[in-house]
Amino acid sequence: MSTTDEVRTHYDRFPYPTVVNLAIPQPLDHRRRRLSYLLGRREGDAIPRDAKIWVAGCGTQQATHWGLTCPDAQITATDLSEGVVTKAKGLATAMGVTNVTFETHDLMTSPPERDAFDLVVSTGVIHHLPSPEIGLSHLREGLKPTGALQLMVYGTAQRSPLAAIRRATATMADPSMSQDQRYALAIHILRTTLAAEDTCAPVGKAALQMLAGMADDQSFVADALLHPLEQTYDIDGLLALLGSAGFRHQQWYQPSLWRLDSYLEDPQLVARSHALPPEDQWRVVYELAGLSAPLLEVLAVPADIPKPAPYTADERAGMRLQACTGARVVAIKDSTPVGEIDVASFEPDGETIVGRPSAGYGSPRAWRLPSYVTPLLEACDGTATAAEIAARFDDTFGAQAVLDLMGTLLPDDIGLLTPAW
Repeated sequence: MSTTDEVRTHYDRFPYPTVVNLAIPQPLDHRRRRLSYLLGRREGDAIPRDAKIWVAGCGTQQATHWGLTCPDAQITATDLSEGVVTKAKGLATAMGVTNVTFETHDLMTSPPERDAFDLVVSTGVIHHLPSPEIGLSHLREGLKPTGALQLMVYGTAQRSPLAAIRRATATMADPSMSQDQRYALAIHILRTTLAAEDTCAPVGKAALQMLAGMADDQSFVADALLHPLEQTYDIDGLLALLGSAGFRHQQWYQPSLWRLDSYLEDPQLVARSHALPPEDQWRVVYELAGLSAPLLEVLAVPADIPKPAPYTADERAGMRLQACTGARVVAIKDSTPVGEIDVASFEPDGETIVGRPSAGYGSPRAWRLPSYVTPLLEACDGTATAAEIAARFDDTFGAQAVLDLMGTLLPDDIGLLTPAW
């Protein structure tokens, strides 16, 4: 059996991920606008509302999520496993998604279309290919010349505790074992090793304990402990991988989490880090944060696209800003919606408001602001520019203070606000 067939068989048995809910940001277009801002686009060249999007390695839920959050887009969703595609189709149908076309497709082969997509999304996929470089080159072939890629690959530091259990399981498993028997063996090895506190000291024990407590989520645990093929990367490996396919790192999906002050409060170390070139700043965060470091999730563009100029203060002041008001969270059971609730993007806590933006592998970073800024956030409804909003609150806060605050809420920091492009 080829490696590709082994991966396909794995996902046919353990379709990934198990979908228990879908969190759909409100307003729906928040995600597309966030990406456009992080890519340094302006209103005239933002990712279009009717973009062609390829979700390459869609798993069971990504296609539905993109279909819901970009309702005007034309989405092609592909996956290696027919079983996964079947589940993904079922979820999309149950959620009323009609703008997604599903295909079974191997990323080691040519893309479904060439030079066709405004955006290619591939998260948690190409590190499972026999040659990630070849797979990435096929993603590049699918992009329009001015398109963009959202890519996530596993970090070596974060996956090393899992790799140790995975290697031990593969060594101890009998070749005749079924996948279910291998799963039972992996869980047994994991739990027994953790229980031997006086004689075993596994690396990343806290992460392994979390995994042991999730044994009922077979697709998640099997992906961590039984996957037949996995490659991981550090900062230099990721940058080299992008370069091998003619891509350039444009921005992290969570830029603020690649600053040392998100992890340490020591002014001397933070100042030393901020004085370094960007790549060295990332290396410091990756090495020191360890398991709490963010995912290696990057926005990349073809290397021959000119680098966009940083936004000027005047450009930021002229942006019509819209706040993410929260999310519609839909509970899912057996690929069927069974209920939903609206979750606000922030909540009052005494004299402050507290929000939790999405974060990386580690714990989410809560943000906290004085509660008196709530009217300011409510004013960011997409109809007025930052300068116009600042003028409204000049007497209360001072226009420049308002502009500075809104700057921290844009996608390169907290991410609550986006331009209304």
